[in-house]
Amino acid sequence: MIRLALIALLLATMLVTLLGQPMFPPTGSWIKYSGNPILLPQGQGFESRAVFNPAAIVRDHSIYLLYRAQDRQGVSRIGLARSRDGLHFERLAQPVLTPEHDYERRGVEDPRIVQFGDTYYLTYTAYDGQAAKLALATSKDLIHWKEQGLLLPKLYWSKSGTVVDPQDWTDLLEKGRVQEGGPR
Repeated sequence: MIRLALIALLLATMLVTLLGQPMFPPTGSWIKYSGNPILLPQGQGFESRAVFNPAAIVRDHSIYLLYRAQDRQGVSRIGLARSRDGLHFERLAQPVLTPEHDYERRGVEDPRIVQFGDTYYLTYTAYDGQAAKLALATSKDLIHWKEQGLLLPKLYWSKSGTVVDPQDWTDLLEKGRVQEGGPR
C-alpha cells in the first residue's frame, strides 16, 4: 500500500511538471486511482514474478518509468515503460539493464534517475546474493545503458545514492541546506 502511494505521488508530481497544473487540489484529499497498480507482473520472462520500485523521468511529453522486474528465480532486471498520461504504460518487451558482472549476479535493482545535459545517470543496486552495492549506468536514450561500475566498491552494503549537479550542490552548501558529509 505504501509503495502504491509513493508511486501515485511520484506520478502526480511528474504530471504536474508535464502538464503545468495539479490533478488534485494541493491541500485537498488524495484520490486513489481505481486502476492500481499501474504495472503488474506479466508473462514467463524477466518480469514474471514482480514489478516494483520505479524511478520516473519526463522526456518528450511522456513519462518514463524504469522499474525493477523480477523473474521466477528471483533475479532482478530493470525494465522501461512509457506513458502519455501517467496511468497507462507501454512496456518494452526486454529489460534495458541486466546483470552482467559477478557483483550483480542476483540482480540489478531499485533504479534512481537524473538527467544532466543530454545524458541520463542511473544509480541502481547491484546485488550478488549477499551484498548490495551502489552502481552507476549512463544513457543518451533511456534504452541503451553503459554500466560505469560500482560507486563505493569497498563498502559491503551501499544500496542507495543520489547524483547531484555540482552547481546545485555548491548552491545548497552556500545556503546552509546541506553540509559536507550529509544533510543538516
